[in-house]
Amino acid sequence: MKHREILTPTQLPLPLTQPALLTEPEYRSIVTALAQVLLTAARTGPGGQSDE
Repeated sequence: MKHREILTPTQLPLPLTQPALLTEPEYRSIVTALAQVLLTAARTGPGGQSDE
């Protein structure tokens, strides 16, 4: 049985010529919006009923 080397994600070849899909301000705004959604969902709790 031949031992195959398992590639981790950091060892995979990446296309270095591909342009960035998002600029930094766009990326930051998306991350901020996602964080707000997650915080709201965590505060609301299961069932969607707010306990405020």
